[in-house]
Amino acid sequence: MRWNSLAIRVNGPRAWDTRLTIDWNFTDLKEEIRLSLANGVLTQTHAHDGNPADLTLTLTKPQLLHTVTAQSLDGVQADGDRRAFATLIGLLDDVDRDFDIVTP
Repeated sequence: MRWNSLAIRVNGPRAWDTRLTIDWNFTDLKEEIRLSLANGVLTQTHAHDGNPADLTLTLTKPQLLHTVTAQSLDGVQADGDRRAFATLIGLLDDVDRDFDIVTP
């Protein structure tokens, strides 16, 4: 699973001084992913790097889609500092629905 669609929305200058890690444990995919935010950049690595995460979320892929679009952890098992999720969501720029993918 790739997180590029989230990573490109991070407002780098606003996020520059923020450091956080969120582990995402997907029960249906049997996959664990760590998202780390540092120096205005969101990166994806494996969850088990030996360091504790600020927040660990246990969910399914359908729950992920709801969690990110609703910007809410309702119905998701969350262990740790829930503010890490709110901080990450707060540092994302809104999607520009009028963005021209192809121009004549």
